Amino acid sequence: MWSNSTFCCFFQLGGVEDSALSKDVMIREGFNEYFRPPLSANWNPICREKTGLHPHHLKILQADPFEAVWSRFKNYLNKYIYGKKRGIIIAWNGVSCDVEWLYRYTQAPGSILTFPPRVKYYMDPYREISRSPGCEIHASKSKLQSYTLSSVHNFVKGEKLSGAHCSLVDAKSLEEK
Repeated sequence: MWSNSTFCCFFQLGGVEDSALSKDVMIREGFNEYFRPPLSANWNPICREKTGLHPHHLKILQADPFEAVWSRFKNYLNKYIYGKKRGIIIAWNGVSCDVEWLYRYTQAPGSILTFPPRVKYYMDPYREISRSPGCEIHASKSKLQSYTLSSVHNFVKGEKLSGAHCSLVDAKSLEEK
């Protein structure tokens, strides 16, 4: 899946369990693991700059391969999503990167891994906010100068987002205040 013709920019899986039907969202437990791309991976320079990660970064060197991390991530999801429950993958600006890699690994022809059967939906809050002028956070109503996760988090919660680009921090920033 990792070819020299494709830049790699996807290094971490994170998740949180919450009660989406309640206004009192409480994160009980989180999943947050880096994974190590193969040595042949061609690292995207923009992602290296944004995340500070590189092939010799300690978090990458100490990480397991994607297949092992994916297995643990699926076990985490299955712990909370069972019976009639359904899950949703939420990834800020994920269409451009995260979802592509998840698709390549789990659903593309020849993929070797599977997606959890009860996780059937995907949402990109960045895409929804930026394309929906009726949304209260859209720049036409909020006067936001940028749709970065940090900017939106600051606007909605009135506090600086510390640790952006860490998947668990990003996931927790999307919980209701």
